[in-house]
Amino acid sequence: MAILAKMNLRRTTTMLILCGWMASARAQDEDLIEPLSNREAGTETLQKKSHKRNAPKTSARKAEIAVVLWGDISGAKLWVDGKELKSLPSSAVTVSVGVHEIIVRRRGFIDFVQRVELKEGNIQEISATLQPVAGVVSVQADVPGAQISMDGSPMGGVPMRDALVPPGNHTFVIEKDGYLSDTLQVAIGAGKDYSLNAHLQPAPASR
Repeated sequence: MAILAKMNLRRTTTMLILCGWMASARAQDEDLIEPLSNREAGTETLQKKSHKRNAPKTSARKAEIAVVLWGDISGAKLWVDGKELKSLPSSAVTVSVGVHEIIVRRRGFIDFVQRVELKEGNIQEISATLQPVAGVVSVQADVPGAQISMDGSPMGGVPMRDALVPPGNHTFVIEKDGYLSDTLQVAIGAGKDYSLNAHLQPAPASR
């Protein structure tokens, strides 16, 4: 009986050892398989990124706009889709294909506005005409802080730049306490620029 018990104990121990070895071998196999799978996935990701980098870039389709401004008008600006691009006259400008809003703007004139649809490779020529509606007046004085009035209405202090003034005869008065005022009579024409210079003399001392 003692001999049989020992034999059964040995068989049990051997079986346990074999089971433990098989479980360990299976785990090692899984550890070997998982990194290989990860490496394959990583290689696939690198191939996709490389493909994206090597993909050819498609250039944006372009067209051109050439604006011809009629009349002897200087200082007009070209705007495309609400953005100021350049002064006119100028060479053609390059834009993307599609619909665009073209504006020619000059102070003292009504804006010229036109919508155009451009196709790839086209050069769209636009003839613009501006209608004058007001004069543009700037005023300076040789005394800082002098005040300006036009036809009795205050317009602010000097320097005054690019103020819109209706066409016609107007009286500008530039004055400051302690100085003799300077009065300027000006005939304003629509679409014209005027630069007025006032000279203020110190007022005589009162007795």
